[in-house]
Amino acid sequence: MLQEGVRLMIVGMTTVFAFLGVLVVAMHANRAVAGMLGTEPPPEPVPPAVGDDDAEIAVVLAAIAAQRGL
Repeated sequence: MLQEGVRLMIVGMTTVFAFLGVLVVAMHANRAVAGMLGTEPPPEPVPPAVGDDDAEIAVVLAAIAAQRGL
């Protein structure tokens, strides 16, 4: 019975070790493929629209004040 437990332990540890090895190889392959595809430069930030935001801010602040009962 002890030998069966040891055998099961060895089989389980070997399976996990093999899976982790396959995972490492897959990650390296993924890195290589991603490196070949290259990266796109990040998009340039869009400047905020110029307008009269003070009126909108006042409306939002008034709504918050009304909700809180101030």
